[in-house]
Amino acid sequence: MNELSRTERGRTIPWIVLLLFLGSGFCGLVYQVVWTRQLTFVFGVTTYAVSAVLTAFFAGLALGSFFAGKLADRRRTGLALYGWIEIGIGLYALLVPFLLDLLNNVYRFSYQEMGASFTALSLVRFVMSALVLIVPTTLMGATLPVMTRAIVRRIDQAGLGMAGLYALNTFGAVLGVALSGFFLIGEIGLQRTTWVAAAVNGAIGVIALLLARTRMPDPPIAPEVRTEPAPVVVSPRLARLVVLGIGLSGVASIGLEVVWTRILAMYLSSSGATMAARLLGDFSTYAFSAMLCSVLLGIVLGSLWIAPRLDRIRNPVGALALLEILVCATTLLALVVLGLLVPGRGELFILITTFAILLVPNALLGATVPLAGRIHTRNLAGLGRGIGDVYSANVLGGVVGSFVAGFVLIPWLGSQGTLVFLAMTSLVVGVGLVAAGARLPRAAIAATVVPALLLAGTLIARPGLLTRGIFRTLLPHHRIVFNKEEAEGMVTVSARERDGTDYYYLLISGRIQASDEATGLYIHRQLAHIPLLFHPDPDKVLLIGMGGGSTVGAAIQHDTVERIDVVELVPGVWEAARFFWETNFEAWKDPRVHSIFADGRNYLLVTDEKYDLIEADIIPPRHAMATNLYSVDYFELIRSRLTSDGIVCQWFDTSLPSELYKMLVRTFLEVFPNTTLWQGGMFAVAMPEGMEVDETLRARVRERFSEPGLGQALHWAGLPSAEDFLGTYWMSPEQARDYIGPGLVVRDDRPYVEFFRSQVSGSVAPSHTAPGWQ
Repeated sequence: MNELSRTERGRTIPWIVLLLFLGSGFCGLVYQVVWTRQLTFVFGVTTYAVSAVLTAFFAGLALGSFFAGKLADRRRTGLALYGWIEIGIGLYALLVPFLLDLLNNVYRFSYQEMGASFTALSLVRFVMSALVLIVPTTLMGATLPVMTRAIVRRIDQAGLGMAGLYALNTFGAVLGVALSGFFLIGEIGLQRTTWVAAAVNGAIGVIALLLARTRMPDPPIAPEVRTEPAPVVVSPRLARLVVLGIGLSGVASIGLEVVWTRILAMYLSSSGATMAARLLGDFSTYAFSAMLCSVLLGIVLGSLWIAPRLDRIRNPVGALALLEILVCATTLLALVVLGLLVPGRGELFILITTFAILLVPNALLGATVPLAGRIHTRNLAGLGRGIGDVYSANVLGGVVGSFVAGFVLIPWLGSQGTLVFLAMTSLVVGVGLVAAGARLPRAAIAATVVPALLLAGTLIARPGLLTRGIFRTLLPHHRIVFNKEEAEGMVTVSARERDGTDYYYLLISGRIQASDEATGLYIHRQLAHIPLLFHPDPDKVLLIGMGGGSTVGAAIQHDTVERIDVVELVPGVWEAARFFWETNFEAWKDPRVHSIFADGRNYLLVTDEKYDLIEADIIPPRHAMATNLYSVDYFELIRSRLTSDGIVCQWFDTSLPSELYKMLVRTFLEVFPNTTLWQGGMFAVAMPEGMEVDETLRARVRERFSEPGLGQALHWAGLPSAEDFLGTYWMSPEQARDYIGPGLVVRDDRPYVEFFRSQVSGSVAPSHTAPGWQ
């Protein structure tokens, strides 16, 4: 026959369906990565803002899974329903950019009406995120129970079907994270990455609808099948405890993901301390993607391992209890191994080692969800509800885990203490199931619980295991004088004695941000002095980033300045700045200085204040999320907050490869065409209406240098005289445009510089070093 018979087609369709479900997982994680990043442009990059977005995202998944499970059990056209769900996700994804534009204006209005109240803003962020994300995420959450109900026709194959689909969907998620995080965003941008995912959703939906039309009708469920019991009968009480346990397991798994990502970023920061690493850039942008790939791939392996065994396990609750206890023991073991072996190694070693070590506990976690789903599913008629209940409980637990880990546990216990606490949660689940009636041999309990408790005790007794190696690598011969871990990062101050003098260093999440050594002081102080020398009457100044405080300390030396607003993301930095009192002149005591704890870019979005000077602290552009402070969109926000004669001063890293340096300056020129370059291209200074380095400006500079107090402060900034400073004038606006030339610019949608390792087209391939670098 030239055509497959209807029966033959029916046998081949499930394999096609499995490929479709893999594509569904791919799209879901692409959207999570892209939408989370896009929403940070509205809400900022604070942990609280990102958490509100992720909470809304996962809440939608849980909602969809819970209700779709019940709906799937009542419908006989599961594959067609799945097709329409996929088409709906793809179509909605195309609307998200328009909704984000609307959200921008609504959020700004809400901020101005409510003020900076933490509680009110957190609620607003969650509600607005939910309004944008609830529809597509609810549809995404519906896919697993709907597809499981569509293809599983016998209760004795339910476990294999659930685990197989879960593994395939998660493997698709691995591909989505890897391709979007390591390739698509850097190469084609955020919006086009969304288009790719939407096109895949649409194709999946159309194919699923075609398959639903060509398949033989699903066979009716015979009464004896409808009531067929599971291989092992589990009491309703124990089944409910299993759902509760898998929810707590979700708390632990997502909470661990939050902490592991933070630790990996710190380890990668410590590996980037060498000049070679600085020139090549760092991996911090990819830390989240790498961690998520490790977590998801472990879940895939665990699901694949458990799939053929699920329907043959005679003691499923005991098996689940054992898996949870092993999750605790292997997580704690991974923590010990990482703390002893990984800090201070090269970036590639850190990524590979972390990836490998974390596969085992995540593989065990990957086996728990299908196993819990099989336990909770008592017959075929309740298959959709069973998997929906378990999956929604696990996802809701993840929402709680993300919130509690970032906002409560890390500030309270630190990263290492949080890891131990969350790992012990899995131990509590396992032991709790045993206490509730799960049968498990005493030897198995002793062989797993005792090592877990010993590891936990060791880690509690050595609280600095995870960070000691970082500090030893980054700061040999230093002593730690201040260390505070909070939601937005770890703030550390170290001291090193040299020639009888203590020099201090500020680190944020393992990355050196400031010191009181002369070279760094000169740059930070000149960042304030240069534009303030040019402005005839500066009144209000906005500094984005506190650092060691030397920039704000330089700004207060100018008596004409009446107010200085300092926006800082990490509150602990203000405490750390007190160790630099000699170089920042105790700026926090100056009544003109006002602290604002927020994301700097987000503050520019929501405020109505106008400033005579706006500048950002020295932030390397290739750090994670740093593109937010180097894009055309960001510079346009600055322009909108400048007075008519306001000045913007921007630091540029002249050690970058020439193409990247030129791209950043070109981006600045796109918004401020009347830009002058100083100090070999390190500082760009511009006014919206233009600034000419003429004799009038030169005379003003000479006059300012003659002021007794200010003249001394300028000398401390490495500017001994007016003529020395004016001699650092590098390029006029015309010369800068000729030197930079035409080419790419950085936009929120095209974060070229941050994702420089993703470039394969050669558009920003590094070659020569910028002229200002010596």
